Amino acid sequence: MNQLTALVISLEKEVAKLPNLSNEMAKKAASVIIQDLALTTPVDTGAAVSNWQVTLDVPAESTIPAFAPSPKGKTVSGVWKHSVSPDVTRENNANVLIANSQQVIDAKQPGQTLYIANNLTYIEILNNGNSDQIPSGFTDRALTLAKSVVDNDFKIG
Repeated sequence: MNQLTALVISLEKEVAKLPNLSNEMAKKAASVIIQDLALTTPVDTGAAVSNWQVTLDVPAESTIPAFAPSPKGKTVSGVWKHSVSPDVTRENNANVLIANSQQVIDAKQPGQTLYIANNLTYIEILNNGNSDQIPSGFTDRALTLAKSVVDNDFKIG
């Protein structure tokens, strides 16, 4: 076998690995995104964090109730007061979000499209900084974090 033939065979073996490698990269990125969104999405009733929906092949089109709803807060003397600590609401909803999302992520096969969506009408308002719990741009932060993790974890060569 000449060197050129050996190179072609070697390259074909590497190309054959790409579908599984890209699938693992997508799964890793999705896991990082969901974990970050679970920790950074502002919470009151738990609906915003619970509505990060991970699906395969088609994006989610509806909204869902909070996994562990808390009563809605209210304005008292011009200051928003939560009925239940945001930390408690977040923990109760984020744990279910992460577990449910990871089941879908783990089921992803090469060639399948994985979607992460939040269809609440006010998610963009929260992302634009309407809450004092976190600065604006928490969705961009999650994407940047996922890109960084994937870049560090998956090097070709």
